[in-house]
Formats: sequence, C-alpha cells, structure tokens
Amino acid sequence: LRPGLYRRGQKIYARVWVNGKRTFRCTGTNTPSVAERVLEQFQNQEALRQNGIEPLVPALQRKKTVSRLIDEYTATGYPDARMQAKRATTANTERKCFARLRPFFGNKDASKLTLADCDQYRDWRIAGGFTYERIGKTCRKKVGNRVVDVELQTLSNVIGWAVRRG
Repeated sequence: LRPGLYRRGQKIYARVWVNGKRTFRCTGTNTPSVAERVLEQFQNQEALRQNGIEPLVPALQRKKTVSRLIDEYTATGYPDARMQAKRATTANTERKCFARLRPFFGNKDASKLTLADCDQYRDWRIAGGFTYERIGKTCRKKVGNRVVDVELQTLSNVIGWAVRRG
C-alpha cells in the first residue's frame, strides 16, 4: 500500500485532511488500486475546499428553486464563466428566455433537474405550451428546436453559474 493508506480488517482506510484536521476515512474497498483512486478524490476535494470552491455534489444538494437561481443570476448582472458581465444583447436575450423558462421550471428544485425534464420542456414548448398576452388576447406560439435550444442553454448558464459560486 502506498503512504496514506492503511489496512484495518477487511477495508482500506485513508489518512486525509478534513477541515484542517487529520483523520481516517474509509475507502469502502479492500482493493489497493481502487483505494488509491478514492484517496486522490479525497485530496482533490480538500484542495477545492481550501481554495474556496465547494465540491459539486454538496453545492447541488442545497434546496433552491430554478426561479430563485434565475433571480440571483439576474441580480449579479448575467455573469459569464469568468464572472464578467455579458454584452447587453446577450443579457437581453437571456432575459427573454427567463420569461419562457419560469412557467415550466420555476418551482422545480434545481438540484433535481434531469435531461428528462429538459426533454419534457422541449415537447411542451414545441407543442405551444407557453402562452403570452398581446393586446388583451392570450396567444400561444409553437416554436422550433433552435429557439428551445437557446432557452435550454440559458438555463444551463444559470445552473453552471450557481455551481461555480457554490
């Protein structure tokens, strides 16, 4: 076994730093090669925490609705991957997409979104599920795949931003 791994009974344990303290964590296996990979994961997660980046799973396990994430995203000025403001035209396009995304995704838990939800949104949107008011009349417009792809990319931007900022 490599340094940092210890065998106790039928399991291999790793000696790791967790929140500034040395402790043992079970790797859940008796195979040295798998235990080494688990030890590397422990070390990577601790390095992320030390640099202020929360690991992906705990960040997504927080209970936040999509609507709340959209509100926070717009309040920060539609940041891109480098946390810089996007062009005014891009922000305007995203603002329009949010009006169409909220009726479907608004109350859903952001951490539990799946590709199946996105497929259901596509079907709902293409079938004319989104309605809007124009001159006192309720209108329903069917759209194509391109429009739905832009809207889903906007949703992806919001969720990616939420994960990056933890």
